Amino acid sequence: MPEAGGLHYRPFGGAPEAGQPPLVFLHGAGLSYACWEPAGQALPGGMRAFALDLPGHGGSAGEAEATIGALAERALDWARALDLEPALWVGHSMGGAVVLTLALRAPTRTRGLVVVGCGPRLAVHPDLLEMLRDGRRAGEAVDWLLARAFGEGAPAALVEQARQMMLATPTAVLLRDFEACARFDLRGRLRQVTAPAVVLCGTQDRLTPPKWNAALAEELPRARLEMVEGAGHMLPLERPAAVAAAVQSLLAGLAAPRGG
Repeated sequence: MPEAGGLHYRPFGGAPEAGQPPLVFLHGAGLSYACWEPAGQALPGGMRAFALDLPGHGGSAGEAEATIGALAERALDWARALDLEPALWVGHSMGGAVVLTLALRAPTRTRGLVVVGCGPRLAVHPDLLEMLRDGRRAGEAVDWLLARAFGEGAPAALVEQARQMMLATPTAVLLRDFEACARFDLRGRLRQVTAPAVVLCGTQDRLTPPKWNAALAEELPRARLEMVEGAGHMLPLERPAAVAAAVQSLLAGLAAPRGG
C-alpha cells in the first residue's frame, strides 16, 4: 500500500466526479483499514476514497498515539502530505471520535462527516482495560470485546475476521487505543462543528448504545441519526451497504443547492 505522512492507506475508486469531495475512512480501536474494504467495494463509481491505517495499526509503523487529539493531527498530516482537498471523513467508533475532533480543529478540511457507532464521549469498561494492562490476557480481552461487538446472528466468519485483525494489533497499541477512548469527551463543544453529518448506529450496539449516538446527533447542529435494524457495533463489517448508503446520501445533500 502507498504511504503519506507516515501512514499507510488503501485507495478505492478512481477519478471523482466534478465537485465531489474525497472520502477518508478511519477505523476503530484495534482494527485496520481492512475493516472498510466491504464498504469501499459497495461504493459506486465516480468516487475517490481512502482508508487509513492509524499509527501502530496494520501497515503503519510506530507506536499508537495516546490521545484522540494526537490521532486527529496524524490524519491531518496525512491529508496535508497528499495536498488533499476538503474531505468527507468517515469514522467508526474510535475513528468517529477522531473525525469529530478533526472537524473541530480543521473545519476548512472538512466537507462532511459520517460517524459510525460513536457518541459525544466514549466510555470503556474497566474490565477491558484491566485485561489489556495484563499483557498475558490480550486474547481474553479481544474475546470479551467481540462477544459484545456484533448483532445477533452475525456470521461467525465476520466475528473471526475482526478477531484476527485485533490479534494482529500489538497489545500495547490496543491498550493505548482504549485508554484514549476512555479520555475522549467532546460534550459541550460539538455545537461548533459546522459540517453536515450522518450519525449511523446499529439498534443492537452494546458498546456505544443507541442513546449515545442519539445524544451525538442531538449535539451536532447539522446532523441526522440513522439506525440500522438488527446490527451491532461493527457496522463496517456487518452492514457495509448501510455505511455506503449513508455516505451517498450525505454526498447527495452536499451536491444539492441550499436555501429555499
